[in-house]
Amino acid sequence: MDEPKPSMFKRGDRVRISTAPDITGRVMGQIMQFGPNNEDVYQIRLPRKPKPTYLIVLESQMEPIPATA
Repeated sequence: MDEPKPSMFKRGDRVRISTAPDITGRVMGQIMQFGPNNEDVYQIRLPRKPKPTYLIVLESQMEPIPATA
């Protein structure tokens, strides 16, 4: 049986959606390994007013945003 691969993102990581570079948010958690080729599926929180928006995104559709010092 194949071992699960380690997650690329963890809770709290800042990410950018690769298909829409102006959309950024924080990873709320890994939902499951489900997508094509057992790809990880994540829930992303987008800061919007008056309520935040939540998206379900495949790992291949996200890019990490480096932390600023």
